[in-house]
Amino acid sequence: MRAARRVRRAGRGNPPGAILAGRPGPTPTKVYESAGKKADGLVNLYCWAHLRRHVVRAGDANPVQLGHWTDAWLGRIRDLYAAHDELMAAWAGTAAPAPQEKEAAAGRLEKAYAAWDDAITVIDEARKKQMQAPGLAEPAKKALATLDREWDGLIAHRDYPMIGLDNYADAAVMPMFTVGGGSAAGQGGALAA
Repeated sequence: MRAARRVRRAGRGNPPGAILAGRPGPTPTKVYESAGKKADGLVNLYCWAHLRRHVVRAGDANPVQLGHWTDAWLGRIRDLYAAHDELMAAWAGTAAPAPQEKEAAAGRLEKAYAAWDDAITVIDEARKKQMQAPGLAEPAKKALATLDREWDGLIAHRDYPMIGLDNYADAAVMPMFTVGGGSAAGQGGALAA
């Protein structure tokens, strides 16, 4: 997606498919067509912090109508971060456990996967229900459309517990997602805008 944003900025003002003067390479249309598609052997992992930002922006756009909606979504996302932290720790614990710890490590990993599945199921059910609901404010619809569009890449994190949910887990890179000096992924900080 980063390449698509660069091409879009570079091609601002050009009609779709236009070849940018002096810039070899794919046209903006070709980049957008390929953005989000899987290449053989690659899996797209989308960033939960970016999705979270869409939710926060929706709430900021209409705080009276969407305040509770935003709080509920931030809670769901926070629960997923906690489940993913557990999954990362359990996965790391299965890497080379002592022989007497193998069964316990496998049990912790199974429990962590179940917690992750529970958290993502809550998000999925809310997403589907709210997308069908009439009368939802436009900013919330846009945030849910982003969630729907990026869903496969967001839930793919389950299969890669060694990778954090954020593209920018370092607080120095994305400081707006930290409170108390930790990262948005839960390393000592809270998920707060």
